[in-house]
Amino acid sequence: MMIDRNTEVELSYLERLFMKEVAEENRVRGISIANDICKNYRREGMFFDEILDEAMNGGKQ
Repeated sequence: MMIDRNTEVELSYLERLFMKEVAEENRVRGISIANDICKNYRREGMFFDEILDEAMNGGKQ
């Protein structure tokens, strides 16, 4: 059975509320992680995307 990813699915009020709460928690956690990264690497002279690229390639090189 194929699932059409473009099909809209109606969500109940509680489902929408839950998804909003999870999204907000993820946003807050993401901001916290970004702030930690900036603080930990502030003297490295690197842009944020360079720090992320380095982390994806196994850490500091």
